[in-house]
Amino acid sequence: MASSLPLPIVVVGGGVAGVCCVEEIRCHDFETPVILVSGSSGYLKKTTTAVRYGEVTEEICVSEQDPESFEAEGVQIRLNDVTGWDPKQKKLQLDDGEQIAFSKLCICTGATAKKTFENDHILTLRDTETIEALKKKLKTTRRVLILGNGGIATELVFELTDVEVIWAIRHATISATYFDEAAAKFFATRLNSGRNPEDCKKEARRERYTIVPSTSNEAKNSSGCALGPFWLRNLLQHNEKITTANRRISVIENVEADDVSSTRPESTQDKAEWNVWVKLSDGQWIGADLVIQATGVDPNVKVWRSCEELVLAEDGGIAVDDLMRTSIPDVFAAGDVCTPTWQKSAQWMQMRLWTQARQMGMYAGRCITIRDINLDICFEVFSHVTTYFGYKVIFLGDFNGANLKQPTALLRITPDVEFIKVLVTNGRIQGAVLVGETDLEETIENLILNQTDISQIEDRFLDPDVDIEDYFD
Repeated sequence: MASSLPLPIVVVGGGVAGVCCVEEIRCHDFETPVILVSGSSGYLKKTTTAVRYGEVTEEICVSEQDPESFEAEGVQIRLNDVTGWDPKQKKLQLDDGEQIAFSKLCICTGATAKKTFENDHILTLRDTETIEALKKKLKTTRRVLILGNGGIATELVFELTDVEVIWAIRHATISATYFDEAAAKFFATRLNSGRNPEDCKKEARRERYTIVPSTSNEAKNSSGCALGPFWLRNLLQHNEKITTANRRISVIENVEADDVSSTRPESTQDKAEWNVWVKLSDGQWIGADLVIQATGVDPNVKVWRSCEELVLAEDGGIAVDDLMRTSIPDVFAAGDVCTPTWQKSAQWMQMRLWTQARQMGMYAGRCITIRDINLDICFEVFSHVTTYFGYKVIFLGDFNGANLKQPTALLRITPDVEFIKVLVTNGRIQGAVLVGETDLEETIENLILNQTDISQIEDRFLDPDVDIEDYFD
């Protein structure tokens, strides 16, 4: 006799997107069985809002979640990996041989770190397991070579102490995935000195200029990925002897890694004994005890792409429409594994960050359980809150001008205190970078969302003596 129980909604992936999707499903549907296939690692990542700055902009906290807490909500947990699937039969195959039938499926398998080289002394950071490996290796490391110029690399370079750090970047300035040359100069003192607990009041400098489009595609193709808020600071906080006195940082610009060797090359002048050697594109060999790759991610679609009917986007992510639906009926996707294909807002972009994984996971949960739903407001304006070089950093809208033609850039820089960059076209704010305690995030978010005309006050918009919040109240 056939079972009368309804088929479950199945979510695959125990990261931020998957967990948020399950939680949102349970907020709207208490009856349908739900199964979360979290992966064999057993990690479940729960997010909560730590600080809300505006309608969209929020700072989130990420923590490990106990599987038992989900079971109390009627959610079954499978600590397994998916090894295959049959979308027509609506079945998943797990690594322990179990088959799971589903009524609806949401794919939240995230992304995998790009690995250029394989070596016992080359570490690619992506998840909790690799962070623990880093923690162990640092105990005996004299020199670290960091490859990459995005969020992970930036955090590492700033936080590591008592070890020599060589930072090899393919751009002309540091942290170019997120920041321009002006911001890189602002961060220069923190790069060399490390954390500075004393922030004195300094005079603010304001500037205004027009941005000429770059001839390089790097800025427009940049994407970032972070391991979550304060991941590295939490990793290193066990060391009470951390000081900034022994910081040894050097940056090699405009290079990429071309080759790797376990033995010292004959052409190098460095006679020291190192665990691994990396040849850079400028021809020099760099020796190190540990090499850290932080060069981006690729959507984790390995299992799912076996289905020819599943449409993938140009970047390899699973294509989803404005209801997070894939090309397969009753199959959804959210987070780093997917790529939105709807007509996007001019002030929103996908950058495969934890904040977006949270937003997509929650929205997908609503799309699965609610019939009539409008595109969430979080997709109207890009927002991300993080910490770089010890400063609170907030990105809003088209913060790097990737889709803007010669925008006007308004700057306010207070050395060692704040860096504010606002991009304006036709009297309307399109994006902003806010570094430090600026207290402008809510106002600027609203101005971007409403596309308010600021032309009457544009020249004085960042004047510290002008109360912008009251002006647009």
